[in-house]
Amino acid sequence: MSKPVKYQKWDNPNSDFCCVPKCVMLGMFNSTVSFHHFPKEESIRKIWIRNVKRDNLVIKRTTTVCSRHFVSTDVIQGG
Repeated sequence: MSKPVKYQKWDNPNSDFCCVPKCVMLGMFNSTVSFHHFPKEESIRKIWIRNVKRDNLVIKRTTTVCSRHFVSTDVIQGG
């Protein structure tokens, strides 16, 4: 018999997903992971694109990377 799976409450049907290959993180079932949009500053944006390592990545307004791919010192808290 398999162990039951617990999901977080689905608060937002238009929730984020992570664009990193093989990452299955979805915002709709997880309130502990944050999702970050690609920066507008071109030099930093290029670093993100290189680090995602995804062929033919098309960045849209909704394209995000989940917090699991950052170290805590990389995150700037909004204020």
